[in-house]
Amino acid sequence: MPTMTQTQAQSIFAFLQSQKGQSENFTITYPTDNLGASKDETDILVNGAQSVGDNTIAMDGFAASTTGALKAGDLIKFANHSKVYMVQSDIDSNSSGELTVLISPNLVAALADNEAVTVNKPSFTVYLENNEIMYSTDASGLYSISFDVREVIS
Repeated sequence: MPTMTQTQAQSIFAFLQSQKGQSENFTITYPTDNLGASKDETDILVNGAQSVGDNTIAMDGFAASTTGALKAGDLIKFANHSKVYMVQSDIDSNSSGELTVLISPNLVAALADNEAVTVNKPSFTVYLENNEIMYSTDASGLYSISFDVREVIS
């Protein structure tokens, strides 16, 4: 996690302690912006139904003719999915604001036509992978906390 004040650190540390290791699920939001030019787009939709196992997903709603609308390594999430997917290569939108993206892993659940897509800072449902929660302080009194989580896929 990024550095934080003691008050913030204590609050997060207490929350993590309350999760009882692998027993409780919780949601976190990816803390870093995607690199794609369209990361601030909010009306992105799946363009046509997709089946479980597909890894190329047609989408629309992007700004027209955008270079690098999505970038390799960007994380995206489809509405009604608990899984977060990674974009595998840079992709540009066409003159109609459409693109077809290669994702990994393959879809774990089907997608409906016009299903909403989050293209920046998706939320993950996770659980603590172990009971190790590490923290440190620096010379300025700011705290860092690190812990391991695993994504819940349902």
